[in-house]
Amino acid sequence: IHGAAWLGGIGGVLRESRMDFVDHHSYWQHPNFPRRPWDAKDWNIGNTPMVRDSGGGTFPHLALHRVAGKPFTVSEYNHAAPNEYASETMPIIAAYAAWQDWDGIYLFDYNGDHRNWNEDQIRGFFSADTDPNKMAFMPAAALIFRAGLMPASAARANLQVPQNSVVDLLARNGLNGFWDSNVHGIWGAAGLQKNDWLASRAAISFITGSDAPKISRLSTRIAVPASLSWNADGDKSRFTMAAPGARVAIGFLGGQTISLGDASLQVASTPRNWATITITARDRKALPQSSQILLTVMDKAENQGMTWNAERNSVSDQWGTGPVLAQTVPATVTITTKARTATMHALDATGKRTRTISSTLGGGKLAFKISPSDKAVWYEIAATH
Repeated sequence: IHGAAWLGGIGGVLRESRMDFVDHHSYWQHPNFPRRPWDAKDWNIGNTPMVRDSGGGTFPHLALHRVAGKPFTVSEYNHAAPNEYASETMPIIAAYAAWQDWDGIYLFDYNGDHRNWNEDQIRGFFSADTDPNKMAFMPAAALIFRAGLMPASAARANLQVPQNSVVDLLARNGLNGFWDSNVHGIWGAAGLQKNDWLASRAAISFITGSDAPKISRLSTRIAVPASLSWNADGDKSRFTMAAPGARVAIGFLGGQTISLGDASLQVASTPRNWATITITARDRKALPQSSQILLTVMDKAENQGMTWNAERNSVSDQWGTGPVLAQTVPATVTITTKARTATMHALDATGKRTRTISSTLGGGKLAFKISPSDKAVWYEIAATH
C-alpha cells in the first residue's frame, strides 16, 4: 500500500478504500533539487515553520484522504532538516493525529543506512534518530498519541462520494482537486469550510449512486474536553493543544504569556522568539492530579559548524559536525496542582536527574523558572498527593 492513497486523486482513494487500511505520506518543505535530483551540494528548503502556514501545512492533504471505517496510517512523515523550526515536528503531528483519531504515524527515517548506531550529528534531511528536534519530543508525542492524552475531536465531517461519479470527478478536478485546502475541488464544492481540516475529524465514504458529493456532519459529546488552536499570523503564529493530561505550545512565543488551562507559560523574549514546549503527564492523569509530569522545551538543535548560504535555505554539503547542540529558552511555568509536595528536576540526555530546579508550591499552584543555563531540554516534576 505504501502511501498510495495520494496516487490517483479521488480514484486513488477509491482504490485504497478496498484495501485493509489506507496509508499516506507527507513532508513539510521537502528539499528541492533545482538541477540534478538528489545533488548533495545543490539543494534548498523553505526553512519556515509550518505553524505560519495559513493553509494548514501538511494536515489537509493528509486528513482529507482518510476513508471512513478503515484504519489510517501515515507511514512517512518529517519536517526536513536543517529546517530551523523543526522542533515543531513531533508535537504537532502527534496532537493532530490524535485529534483526527488516526491509527499510526511514523517518521522517515530512523538510521536508514543501518550502520552507525552511535552517530552524534544530524546526518541529512530525514535522519530523525540523530536529530534532537525530533527525538527530544518523542516521549511527549508518544504520551499524546499512543497513551491517549489527546482525545479525538467530537466533530466529524464525512465527504460522501457516489461511486458512479468518481470517473467524472477525476476528469473534472484532476489528481489533486478533491482535497485542495483552499476550499476548491470536490471537498470545497461539497461545502468544506476552510478550517474544517482542524475543527473536525475528516473522512471519505463511497456510496451508491451518481449524485454530487456532499458532506455530512456529526457532533457528539465527549467525556474529556480538549482543543486545538492554530493561529497563522506571521511572527505571531502559534499552535496550541490543551487536554487534561497534556499541553502543547508551538510558535513565536517569546515575550508572551500563553494560557493553557491548568498551565501557563511566560516565555522570555529571545532573538528568534521561537519555542516548542510540551507538558505531559507520564502517569496519564490530569495535570492537577498527576505525580509524574514531563516538561520538554526547545528552540532548535543543529550541528556545530553548519554553514548556511546567504538566503538561509541551504547548507550545501556543509552540514557541520557533532555533537549536536540544542538551544532552549528561558520561561516561567505555572501548573495548577493538588499536590502536597513537588520537586522539579532537570534531566540529561538519558533521562537522568542532574540538578534540582527551584520552585514554589502554594495556593494550588506550582511555579518554577527554566533557563538555557540548566543545560536541559527535559524536566521532571515529581509530586506527592
